Amino acid sequence: MPKEKYDKYRSLYENHPLIHITIDLDGKIKSVNESGALEIGYEVNELINSDISNLFIPQDAVRIEKQIQYVLLNPAKQSSHEMKMLRKNKQEFWVRETIYTAKDDSLINEVFFVFDNITYQKNAEANAKSLAQSLQNMLDASPLGVLVYRLDENGDLILISTNQSAVNILQIDVYALISKKIQDIFPSLLNNNIINKFFGVLSTGQPLLNQNLYYEDIHFNGIYEFSVMKLSDSTIAVFFTDITEKQNALNSLKRNELKYKALFESANDAIFLMRNDVFIDCNEKTVEIFRTEKDKIIGKNPYLFSPDFQPDGQDSKSKAKEKIAQALKDIPQFFEWKHLRSDGTQFDAEVSLKRIEFEHDFFLQAIVRDITDRKKSERIISEQKRELSTLMSNLPGMAYRCANNINWTMEFVSEGCFQLTGYKKDDLINDRVMSYANLIHKDDQLLVYETVQNAVNNHEQFTVLYRINTWQGRQKWVWEKGCAIYNDRGDVICLEGFVTDITERKIAEEKINILAHALKSVSECVCITNMRDNIIFVNKSFSRVYGYSLSELVGKPITFVRSLNNDPAIVKRILPETLGGGWTGELINKRKNGEEFPVHLSTSLITDDAGKPIALAGVSLDISDSKRHELELKEAREKADQATRLKSHFFTNISHELRTPLVGILGFAEILKDEIKQSEHSDMAEMIFNSGKRLMDTLNSVLDLSRIEADKLEIKFVEVNLNIFIDENIKLFQSIGAKKGLSVIVKKSEEKVYVLVDEQLLFQILNNLIGNAIKYTEKGSVSVEVKTINENNKNFASISVIDTGIGIKEENIKQIFEEFRQVSEGLSRQFEGTGLGLTITKRFVELMLGQIRVKSEFGKGTSFEVIFPLHHFIDSFHNNISNLDSEFESDDTELEFELTELPDILMVDNDEASREITRLFLKDISKVDFAETGEDAIKLVKKKSYKLILMDINLGKGLSGIETTQRIKKISNYKSTPIVALTAFALSGEKEEFLKMGCTHYLSKPFMKKDLLKLLKTILF
Repeated sequence: MPKEKYDKYRSLYENHPLIHITIDLDGKIKSVNESGALEIGYEVNELINSDISNLFIPQDAVRIEKQIQYVLLNPAKQSSHEMKMLRKNKQEFWVRETIYTAKDDSLINEVFFVFDNITYQKNAEANAKSLAQSLQNMLDASPLGVLVYRLDENGDLILISTNQSAVNILQIDVYALISKKIQDIFPSLLNNNIINKFFGVLSTGQPLLNQNLYYEDIHFNGIYEFSVMKLSDSTIAVFFTDITEKQNALNSLKRNELKYKALFESANDAIFLMRNDVFIDCNEKTVEIFRTEKDKIIGKNPYLFSPDFQPDGQDSKSKAKEKIAQALKDIPQFFEWKHLRSDGTQFDAEVSLKRIEFEHDFFLQAIVRDITDRKKSERIISEQKRELSTLMSNLPGMAYRCANNINWTMEFVSEGCFQLTGYKKDDLINDRVMSYANLIHKDDQLLVYETVQNAVNNHEQFTVLYRINTWQGRQKWVWEKGCAIYNDRGDVICLEGFVTDITERKIAEEKINILAHALKSVSECVCITNMRDNIIFVNKSFSRVYGYSLSELVGKPITFVRSLNNDPAIVKRILPETLGGGWTGELINKRKNGEEFPVHLSTSLITDDAGKPIALAGVSLDISDSKRHELELKEAREKADQATRLKSHFFTNISHELRTPLVGILGFAEILKDEIKQSEHSDMAEMIFNSGKRLMDTLNSVLDLSRIEADKLEIKFVEVNLNIFIDENIKLFQSIGAKKGLSVIVKKSEEKVYVLVDEQLLFQILNNLIGNAIKYTEKGSVSVEVKTINENNKNFASISVIDTGIGIKEENIKQIFEEFRQVSEGLSRQFEGTGLGLTITKRFVELMLGQIRVKSEFGKGTSFEVIFPLHHFIDSFHNNISNLDSEFESDDTELEFELTELPDILMVDNDEASREITRLFLKDISKVDFAETGEDAIKLVKKKSYKLILMDINLGKGLSGIETTQRIKKISNYKSTPIVALTAFALSGEKEEFLKMGCTHYLSKPFMKKDLLKLLKTILF
């Protein structure tokens, strides 16, 4: 070898970070590199000719001897082992020693030792042991099959680990194959290039991802997908699923190259040589780590392979120059560095920078180790520690590790110890102040011990509830869950678990139990749930109504008994409103047999003595019967409403059909009565007229009763002076009484008597009472008395009608106010009438807040008294009350018209009698045209201008009176023309409806001549 090249490698040898020692066959050291001697604390000359065994602990001497014998018998083969080495100061440190000889045909007289300081790795292994089991657990939990291989000293891939998923996928006991060679396990892999690819992963570190393989041998076959990752220099992991197992192959390193070149090129770390701050050489590992080519490194500065800034914020170039300057001063540098690959990715590295001398010149040797995986592991471990610490400090209880002895001697307790027990952590560790066993209530100590030991013996977890006594002397209920930790022999190492305070829960449970006991036998359905709305108690009534036993419901959500047919919006409100105080309403629930039924539910919040919510209570009542009754009542009400509508419709029709012919009867009778001069014929006309009026009164009575029952009677309260009211209306009754030879006497109070009543109704009351008195009295008199009375310190106005008539038997008094009842009934009844007068009278009195009372003695007479609350007179109110409508007036004063020209009037009516009577009534004051249909009326109004239109409402077929009115109103010269609804529709509300729909005035059939003339005078004259 040329001297220059020799010197170069000699310099590398002397400064190589590994310890290189050469011995003779007697075990004497012949050479050692300078950096190696420095590592073990010696000068080189101190070691020359010393015994190699002085550098090892005594118990390793035999092993060293065996290794030496092995390599002597097997030239060029290596023997490696991990062992402890001794420094000059007797300090022990871990090394990986490799022993080999030169491959030479001549006699071997030297043995070479290479020692790599692996103390850091051994320490790292110790730190990693705690994670080993976690890794295995992760492997076992993975759905992927995992096979881990290690390359042994013979270059074979040996299976060293697997997981349960591999067993499940391959359907063979893979665990039984551990320590076997890959080719012995999967012989068919020898027929393809797969094993070489596995070695390629070991060689390059580049994983194989998502590779497919068809595999077949005598045991199994199939297609598998696999990925291969490198775990360490000699270990790979194959992850596979549903395909043949993954493998990886690693090309064997070339052996027996020149000693120093092999060290340089085959090193697992990147090695640079620099002159000042320029790279002049590098090994293949450098190319691999930095993912570039060698010629792109040589001649470049080291800081070009770094990001602009390091993680500490320093400028990479400045910091690199500082490190180089220190190393050139022969101050070795060892530091972590963030490097930059050619593809732009960054990685963490551990850098050793040292000055070396070569041919009287100084160079720098940089060894760069990729520690990305280590940093990642450190970050994971650090984060796990932080998370665990945070978790432990925030858990509402105490985590522990203790000995499995009678004292439960604590080896570790979390921060929650103080809050739970009142003792500090250190007080319980090693029973320094107090053993945990002494904290347990004496009545619970045996329970705890037996529960734990039973679980330990069965290799099971344990849970137990018991009481403890705190440092403050308080008693607490706690819940504990834990398990034993065993060694490889199955011996208990310790117990680990968690203890939490459940005192509040126990108190709440006791309160709920007391409440449940109290509610056990109540008739309502009672249900108690926890704060998560899960059932914890139902009473007997609940079980009976719903069909479930308590055990079937406990733990179920309350929605278990609710129907899906409930309104979701209502269901959503129940829980928040219960938490806010309570909810009341109706729901649909379901029984065990699936039957759904309505309930009335009231909920409330159960709290402890401090007001903290501990449970929710609901009291429900099956309202199926009430809902059924409600439905029946609704159906009955609908039937009643239908009957009322039918009745109303009947009365409407009967009113119209009776009133229409009465127009002709009363109208012609009135004309005949006035026109006929012969007394006999005149009396006949009078009798026809009176009979018609009687029929009209009967019809009005029936309709009044209908309006009362339909609640459609409109009452207009006004202030009435009873004395004046009686004076103005008594003459009518006096003239009627005089025809029977009866006197009608009025007795009035001297003071003014005021009441608030409807004048029309009051007149009908007097008309019925005085009319009945005259009808049932054959001789004697009828008296009307007005006075004030005081009853129960309240003042009333009293109107009494007293007769000397036939009287009423006592047993008949109650029935006289019933509909269609009279004192004399049946075929032999003596008096005319419908039997509605007193019924209507009583209803009218009560509607005006009055009372009616009757006293009678059969054969002697009867007294009816009507009382109303006395009303105080208001000075501003007019003393004179307007006269009642013309239908109640007794005078027959003729209406006088001043006519210069007879107005044109159109009457629209399909009843011939009504048309003829109207013609006769109006012949002297107007010119009347007639139309029987609405269509005819519209034709007439278009040809002629009428001052007034009399419109019947029911015109039969074709347009109705209202439709005709509305069409006429659309004609420009008829928009303001008066249109009188002249109709037999006279029920309550009908007048208002017709006026609202276009008519300007209203007159009901049948009508008297004076009524029609008075209306026309109001409109036209």
